Amino acid sequence: ALLHDVGKPTCFTVDEAGTGHFYGHEKASAALADALLRRLHFSNGERERIVRLVELHGLPLPPEKKTLRRRLARLGEGGFFALLALQRADVMAQAPAYRDRLAELDEAEALARALLSEESCFSLKDLAVKGGDLLTLGLRGPALGKTLNALLDAVLDEKAPNEKEKLLALAAELKKTL
Repeated sequence: ALLHDVGKPTCFTVDEAGTGHFYGHEKASAALADALLRRLHFSNGERERIVRLVELHGLPLPPEKKTLRRRLARLGEGGFFALLALQRADVMAQAPAYRDRLAELDEAEALARALLSEESCFSLKDLAVKGGDLLTLGLRGPALGKTLNALLDAVLDEKAPNEKEKLLALAAELKKTL
């Protein structure tokens, strides 16, 4: 949390209206955090986890099922809740006028917990079909991986249920386009 905005001074600009901006400060902060954590001899795993949080600290977490499914798929449960905690701390450190965002973060947390309790599909390992199932459709090599990822995207976007028969039917359709 202490490192999430260290790149702001290097990114500060003022627009024509005299308003200050910090465009790109997430990446600049991540680079500075990475260098500092290396000098402090943090383990690679801990350094990478911290740098990723710093780089993603501005990632929107709106209380929308589709978006939160994608965020949980991308970050994993631990990464998602760590990012949520960082964003909550960031909001609390701002002027009280900006604290209305806390309610949105609370909603996002409640929805994410509900999605997790439903045992929703967030990764290829959660998908109702596996590579072996797609081999029976004649899919091989890169086409197999692309199809699995397309099926996961369809489930994450609620375009298809995570049910084996329906996903196999969708895979058969996708095979025609590969």
